Parts: sequence; C-alpha cells; structure tokens
Amino acid sequence: MSIRFTKYININSAVGGASQVPLRLWVARVFTTNPRVGPNAVLQFDVTGGTDDIGDFFGSTSEEFNRTAAYASYESPLGTAPQAIQFARYVADDQPATIFGEAQVANLAALKLITAGKLSFMFGQTPVNITGISFASATSFADVATALQTAIRAATGAPNGELSAATVTFDATAQAFDFSASPTVTATETFRVVTPASITTQTDVAAALGWYASQGALVNDAALAEAAVDSFNRVQSANNNFGSFVYTDAADLQLSDVTAIALANAALNVMFIFRVPVTPTNWATYQAALIGIAGVGLEYEDVVAAGGRQYLEMLPMSIQAAINFNATNGAVGFMYKQNALFNPSINDNPGTVQSDTLDAARVNYYGVTQTGGQQIAFYQTGVLCGGATAPVDSTVFANEQWFKDMCGANLMNLQLSSGQIPANARGVNMCDAALQGNQATALAPATGIELAVQNGVISTNSTLTTTQQIFITQQSGSATAWQQVQTIGYWKKLVIVPQTNNGVTTYTLQYTIIYRKDDVIKKINGSHQLI
Repeated sequence: MSIRFTKYININSAVGGASQVPLRLWVARVFTTNPRVGPNAVLQFDVTGGTDDIGDFFGSTSEEFNRTAAYASYESPLGTAPQAIQFARYVADDQPATIFGEAQVANLAALKLITAGKLSFMFGQTPVNITGISFASATSFADVATALQTAIRAATGAPNGELSAATVTFDATAQAFDFSASPTVTATETFRVVTPASITTQTDVAAALGWYASQGALVNDAALAEAAVDSFNRVQSANNNFGSFVYTDAADLQLSDVTAIALANAALNVMFIFRVPVTPTNWATYQAALIGIAGVGLEYEDVVAAGGRQYLEMLPMSIQAAINFNATNGAVGFMYKQNALFNPSINDNPGTVQSDTLDAARVNYYGVTQTGGQQIAFYQTGVLCGGATAPVDSTVFANEQWFKDMCGANLMNLQLSSGQIPANARGVNMCDAALQGNQATALAPATGIELAVQNGVISTNSTLTTTQQIFITQQSGSATAWQQVQTIGYWKKLVIVPQTNNGVTTYTLQYTIIYRKDDVIKKINGSHQLI
C-alpha cells in the first residue's frame, strides 16, 4: 500500500457560480379557515393535470375546490396556464390539535386483532402514552372509533387537559379515522404522533389507523385564534413564495380586517397583490376605504347577473400565475383576458351598475360587449388601488414584482458564490454585471436586465413626456439619462456608501434603476376619413 497522494498535494473540488437563491413563484395563495390545513402549513397543489387532488383533499363540493376550478381553467393567449395553487391557514377560531388519517389504510380484521394496543402523542415537549387499547369486540369502524375515544379520554398526563374531551370519528366518505383534541384550547402548541416503545404489528394503533405523518396523515398543531392580518403576516414571513392572495368567503372578513391586511401588504412595497371580492351592495364602501392603499385589486361580482358565485377574483390571480417571464415578450396585460367559465356581471343594462362607474372607481369586473350580434365577454380593466406613486395597473405591478425578485436573487447569488465583493470599483462592476445579466444566445437564455428587456417588462424605444424627462433628470442627476430610458429602456447607477456606527464602518452598495414600465394599450380610437 502506497503513501496517500493527498499528503503532498490535496485538491478540493467545488462548483463555482452555482445559483443558490431561487426566484419566487407567482402562483395564487388562498387563506382558508379549513382545519385540514395546519396552522403552520403552506400546501401546494399541482393543477396542470386538473383539480382531482384538490377534490380528494378538500372535497369536490368545497369552496377550495370551486376556487381552484375557476383558477386552473384559465389558459393565456400565449398558451400558458397556472402550474400550481397554494393554501395557507387563517386560524379564525381556536384550533385543537387534530389528525386527519390517511384514507383507506385501516383494515377492520387487522384492527380486531389489537388487544393491547399502544398510542403515543407529544403535546409540546410532553409525551402522553396510552396503552391497553383493544378493538377485539368491534364489529364496525364506528365501534373502533368509540373504543379508541374512550381509551384516549381516560389517559392521563396531557399538560392542559387536551384529551379529556377528545373525539375520534370515522369518516365514511374519506374512509379514514379522524382525531380532535379537547375543544378548549389554552395555548398554541405543537402536536405530534410518535412511535411508542416496544411495539409490534398488532400493538401499533397509529400505524393501523394511518395516523403517522409518514403515512400521509395530516397532523396539525393546536393554535389560538388570530386576527386576519396576523395570519397574513405570519404566513408570508415564513414563506413568501407566491404572487397574489385572497381569503375564502368562509373567513367572513370585515372591512376592518381587509383594510388591516391591505395596509400590511402595502408596507411590503410591491411584494404581493391582494385580491378582494366585492358585491353590488358593498363595492362603494370597500372602494372608499381601500382606494388609496397600494396592491389591492377590487373584483366585482354580481351573483344574480352572473348566475351564481364564480370567484372572479381567481381570474386575475390565474393570469399572473400563467405569465412566463423567461419567454420573449412573455409579459402580458390583464385586460381583455377571457375564460369561458365566467359569466359577465356587467352588461350596462338599465338599472344595473354601469361599467363606466366601476372603471372610474378602479373596480375590476367581467363584462360583456357585442358586435355583429355576437357577445364578447372579458376581464376589465385590470387596475389596482393605490396613490399617485404606486403601480396601479396589474401588469405593471406584476412585472415589478418579478423584476425586484430577479434583481434581489441575482445579487444574493453573487454574495453567496463570491469570496467577497470588494468595496471598490471592481466590486461595483461585479454587482453591475449581476444586475445587467446576459443577452440570450444559442447556448444560454437571457438573464438580468437583459431578460427584462427581452420579456417586455422593460419597454424600449418609447416616447417620454416632458414631465417624465424632468423626473428622470432630477432622480438621476444626469441630463442624458432620460434619453437612455427612452431608447434602451433603462438607466442605472451603482455607488458605494460608507456608514459608521459605534466606531465600525460598513460599506453598502446602493443602486438605482430607472426603467420604462410596460404600459398597455387598453383602448383604440380610429379615424376613418372618406374622400
């Protein structure tokens, strides 16, 4: 055996320049009060193959299923469609610890063989062990549930009386056993089903019922009721991987709740779009309260005119989720998009709310016009609430969401993959290159600002007004910056700023990008002159 070579020369291999920071998804997130969604969970479902998974999970008559059907049915004119939908929990009422067992796991004949079964829970850091469980006399799954409920309620050691009024039921539709701890919840608390000591096949009750998370069971923590805005803050701070969000009708939000959520969302500065459904009876009140808050889309639906609740607010969410920012001219407008699943709420019939009224109020709707006797219905007008400095068009807002995320991810990847970014001209050039990216080639797709130009987020060769030219000059400090914005679509500047705090000097790179947003033509006026 020879002396190892690494004693003399040791070479470590590593992949450089790897991308570690992913771009966000732009899918819809639905906040629901449904207890099947755990308080700390964000559940994502693939909808490219249909809505069967949603039906299996929530039930085919649930609001969650109906919303997903409205969302997943959209296909853009470019042939793209939403890929996924997410569900997160709004804990509107105290939530006891729960288990929704995996379907069709339990076998009655096998359960009857359990005569000295064991079951173990963890409430926070406190274990509770239940032994001597017997299903020998059971003649049905309902008998099994009753016997287990009796054994659980008799158990001792639960720190806050979680088992004294616990329930076990058998869901005949789902073919699964469900558990709920005592309804009186005293604190937010983690909950787990753990494997008891010294078990065998005929003593492990949790395995026989399909109650382990590893089997597919939903094991949910206990949680105290929270304000609606707290659910938004809690969930988005833990997982911001979505583009727009909505609360289910079952959440029964008050205008004060909606306003608080809207303000919290606006404070994040073009991070998410909050879609808010409004009706013929409340749209004016909601509009008056929310019109000055950025990032809110008011979605008008008249269930009488439309023939029932259709969840119109899901349509702009699906439009955004279907955008492919990696494609040439992939950025899209929201107005004029169609989905045959929706019936119009606005037709300008006498005695109804008129389209001009909603347009002036910046309230969106699904409306119908006609030409040649043919009815043409589409989504209108794709605008948002917000003040003079906010992006008030859904297209511009969605584009800036993507652009901010892309720039942030590129710069973070630079930080993570570089030994250091020096506080000098070389460091500035490194950051500049990360922001600028590359034009598309036969071997690689476009990245950075070059991708934003390619996909249409940045608009080139457009005409700027005098007011816009003056603003760009003031913001940039350059007399020619507006010419760049007008021709190539953008102007950028990067500078290093030293800051001293408690005797410690840190260096911050500050960059400014001024770009021509992708405005959308929403109306065409023609002039025909006949000689």
